[in-house]
Amino acid sequence: MSRWSPPRGIAQWRHWDAVAFCAGAVPLLVLALFYAEAAPAALDTALLVISLLVYPVAAFFAWRQRDGRLAAAGALLLLLAVLIASPMILLLAACLMGDCI
Repeated sequence: MSRWSPPRGIAQWRHWDAVAFCAGAVPLLVLALFYAEAAPAALDTALLVISLLVYPVAAFFAWRQRDGRLAAAGALLLLLAVLIASPMILLLAACLMGDCI
């Protein structure tokens, strides 16, 4: 009976922590573009969705390689973006519940 070994390839790539950090920083960039009205909303939405899909995968692989410092910093950047956008999030939640201003 042979021992199971994880597959080699993309999961063994050494830079997943940097990818997680960059994916965590993208929402701050999207907020800056939103407040500056410098980019179309479709671009902002696409960047945000892509970064929120890439971050968990990159963070998972980074933690698996025991190199999660930059992935943790990316999580902090995501939390910072949520804190900055919280007034907009609360306004959107109020509008969805029927209490639009």
